[in-house]
Amino acid sequence: SILRDDVLQVIKNLNLHQVDLVGHSTGGLIVAMVAALIPDKVSRLVALDPVGAQGIKFDPGLEGAFEAMKNDREL
Repeated sequence: SILRDDVLQVIKNLNLHQVDLVGHSTGGLIVAMVAALIPDKVSRLVALDPVGAQGIKFDPGLEGAFEAMKNDREL
């Protein structure tokens, strides 16, 4: 995943030897993937209401609602 790779790159670029990772929703899945790839560098991991490995399956009717929310901030 691109976001997973971004987190890994930040850890590498900052030359971090130990990190605590926190993620919410999709971020929970991302930090879990990061921890699986570099377990020796992860001291703690907090995943708040994480998305499962299969992702989220939405009812097809919700696509229009998500599009409307994206286009209308007040909605």
